Amino acid sequence: MDRTQDRLAAQERDDVMAAEFVLGVLSGDEHAACARRVENEDAFRQKVARWSRDLAPIADEITPITPPERVRAHLNDRLFKDSKPPIRKNFLARTWGHAGLWRGLAVIGVLVSIGLVYEMDRRSREFTGTVETGQTNLAAARATIVSLEEAVRAAQDDAQVADATMQELLNRTSGVLTGTLASSDSPVAYQALYWADTKSLTLIGAGQSAPSGRDFELWLIEDGRPPLSLGVIPRDSQSAIALPESVDRTVVTQSAFIISVEPLGGAADGERSGPIVAAGKLIHTP
Repeated sequence: MDRTQDRLAAQERDDVMAAEFVLGVLSGDEHAACARRVENEDAFRQKVARWSRDLAPIADEITPITPPERVRAHLNDRLFKDSKPPIRKNFLARTWGHAGLWRGLAVIGVLVSIGLVYEMDRRSREFTGTVETGQTNLAAARATIVSLEEAVRAAQDDAQVADATMQELLNRTSGVLTGTLASSDSPVAYQALYWADTKSLTLIGAGQSAPSGRDFELWLIEDGRPPLSLGVIPRDSQSAIALPESVDRTVVTQSAFIISVEPLGGAADGERSGPIVAAGKLIHTP
């Protein structure tokens, strides 16, 4: 850290000396030493070139002034006539009238002005970078908000679809009646579901089969009416049977179902002739 600080301090001293060399405020020995450094050191030569370029506009702004006649006469008196012994000035007066003091102050003023310009430019660049970073972050935040809004809308759409599907399912299942068709004297058993929206009956009976050369036939038993044949039960594990238009949900809830063993193709003349192997009623299950 100390080496770094020493190097920076040396660079700053060289920078000040290069500026004083350009302004011509160095003593004879110092000016000669700087001239040698300009010839032999590239880094110092570049500093002198930069200061010459930066300070050139200052010289352009200075307007030449012709000295008054009295100043010329005064110089002639001092240079070419015998003069009285000079009056000894005190230290403050000598210092105040020393040209080197004013040249040094001028150099310091120029350096301070240039330093202020550089610092203002640096802070301006930093502020510009901060603003650009803030704008970038704001754009990213806006994009994130847009993505979230789109995700919310998509979720709302999915929720509406789910609600519609659930409502459709509820509307359909609200009219479903279920029951079991079975008998304690027979291994035959079917699970029955009545769908009010399609007026159909689904029978589920895995492994059920009628005896060889026979069919199972489904009957609707309604009070005060003869048994109504609903057709032969297919030999699949699950089958759908369409009900007549006259058999609605009310009739189904007030009636019973039986399964009988009939000849292939069903009972002749629509009258049951075989034994009953399963029976049951359908009820609404909330």
